[in-house]
Amino acid sequence: MSTHPRWMAILLFLALFVGMGPVQADEAAKRKAKVHFKQGTALFEKGEFKAAALEFAAAYELSPHPQVLYNLASSYYEGKEPDKAIVTYRRYLAETDVDPAELVTLRQRISQLEATVSEVRVGCAVADCVISVNGEERGKAPVTVVLLPGLHAVEAMVNGRVAEVAQVELRAGEDKSLTMALGGVAPKVEAQPEPVPSSEPESDLESAKKKTLRWPFWVASGLAVAAGAATVVFAVKTNKEEQEFQDTGSTDTGLHDKGVRDKLITNILIGVTGAAAATAIGFMLYDLLGDERPKTPKDSARVRVAPGPGLGIAAAVEF
Repeated sequence: MSTHPRWMAILLFLALFVGMGPVQADEAAKRKAKVHFKQGTALFEKGEFKAAALEFAAAYELSPHPQVLYNLASSYYEGKEPDKAIVTYRRYLAETDVDPAELVTLRQRISQLEATVSEVRVGCAVADCVISVNGEERGKAPVTVVLLPGLHAVEAMVNGRVAEVAQVELRAGEDKSLTMALGGVAPKVEAQPEPVPSSEPESDLESAKKKTLRWPFWVASGLAVAAGAATVVFAVKTNKEEQEFQDTGSTDTGLHDKGVRDKLITNILIGVTGAAAATAIGFMLYDLLGDERPKTPKDSARVRVAPGPGLGIAAAVEF
């Protein structure tokens, strides 16, 4: 069966277009890797070996290359991280064909590093057992881990849960074997689906469980705010009048009586403000701490007290 030339051209174009995606992604990864490699080289020359190792590791992850792996191992070596250096040097030799002279040099360096670290082969009594050391996942058992001398915590994870934890004390140049027996492996806990909220209207009993602030609180609060504002106005006015009366030395009885009256009004407003504020506080405490009651049509706001972040209490107001 023959194919029309036009369709052949279209199919060829589509094939090229589809193939361009991975190529472009690969080129972008190589460009990013090149940037990390240059930064790592500059940091290595400055003697900032740990920072250089981070850059070389990022470069190798984007675009694996033997030279990057060698530089990463050298950064660990110069940065006094022998446990990471020995693993990376071994990986470099396993993935690269090196000349005999370099091979001798690297084997000598690896031998020197082996005298300063410890190796532990960790096995597990069950399958699919993931091993973590000091909180860092190291792979499925059995796995050999290179560690610095000292005390280390080894964890066996089964079904996503810690099944056993062991402490191991290591000395430089020492090799050990450790088997996680897993006396009792806890089963994996499946996530429970969240309950679907009901679309039915809330019953009086359910509404009674919610704390409410009723209209007396809001009336008393409004009165306290209004009286407080009026108190400030009259207090400023009275103080100004009294100051003017004293500065001028006036003997006008009408002006004196007016000042006395304004002062009396100010004192009355202070009392009203305090009484309204105290009343509002009383209603609030009664509504929040008193007997629970269903919401009535007169209520204009509702405060729900529920567990929350911080101190563990949160309040939501609905109007």
